[in-house]
Amino acid sequence: MDAIVLLKEDHKTVEKLFKQFEQAGPDAHRTKQKIVAQVVEELTAHTFIEETIFYPAVRAGAPDTTGHILESVEEEEKDWFPQVRRSMGRNRLQELGEEMAEAKGDAPRDPLGIPSASS
Repeated sequence: MDAIVLLKEDHKTVEKLFKQFEQAGPDAHRTKQKIVAQVVEELTAHTFIEETIFYPAVRAGAPDTTGHILESVEEEEKDWFPQVRRSMGRNRLQELGEEMAEAKGDAPRDPLGIPSASS
């Protein structure tokens, strides 16, 4: 799996959790609490691999694409990812995706476990 596919799958996972939260109903406090905990864990691990592996690799391998300020996941997926894909190429994204998938297994799940969050 390449790096962009991995990140998009993470986005889909979080979107699915948000939908589950919305569908849980007004009195499903425990269910919602569990879903929120999952969202926090997913986003923390996602942010960790994005910030420590993906963004630095893109800055090095596709510097002409890093001037974009992204305001939403949709903007990232529709505008920025295609530019990164063109600049970096399939093989590099494949290597990067493997590195990110491995790192995700060991990534912090608690936002306070990320050095920048506790500094």
